[in-house]
Amino acid sequence: MSDFPFRATILIPVYNVEKYLDGCINSLKEQTEPFGNMEILLINDGSRDGSADICRRWADEYENIHFYSKENEGLSKTRNNISYGLDSIFHGFKEIDDDLYDELEEVLITSDIGVNTTEEIIDKLKEDVIEKHIFNPEDLRECLIDSISEKMSVLENDYEFERKKSIVLVIGVNGVGKTTTIGKLAAKYKSEGKKVIMAAADTFR
Repeated sequence: MSDFPFRATILIPVYNVEKYLDGCINSLKEQTEPFGNMEILLINDGSRDGSADICRRWADEYENIHFYSKENEGLSKTRNNISYGLDSIFHGFKEIDDDLYDELEEVLITSDIGVNTTEEIIDKLKEDVIEKHIFNPEDLRECLIDSISEKMSVLENDYEFERKKSIVLVIGVNGVGKTTTIGKLAAKYKSEGKKVIMAAADTFR
């Protein structure tokens, strides 16, 4: 985005890390890149300690720090968050403005869509609004669905790695089903006669 005010966006997943959170953010302040050039997104994933309060304190103190919070309920929460969140937005807004885009951005990010993908989706929606002369938020829903579907589409050669010696890296916040998915993938490849080696790396806590 040409008018994006930050040089970098840093996404920090937060889950029961109150002992380390201040140190983590302070370390960003000490980087060579000026702290004000960074956009920091603190995503609280249902922490049961004081992590959320620490996130709020930082977000209240610095304009470039934003705090989002959601319950840790795995994939069902992600699906419901998108469904209910978007319904609320499209029914609650009477016009398409910056506030609507901000609400959409929050719903998509807290649904694990990803920061870069969310920005691309929002940019595409803004282009569609201008090109298609869309004024009603309800009419924007179909554009959003098409944009998300396009991002999720699988091309013909996307699974070419399955026929080669490959490394599959699985990354995600707590509770989204990484272990289950890895187990199913491993079982599938083993059933096809492939050799599988699994390695685990925990999050920093």
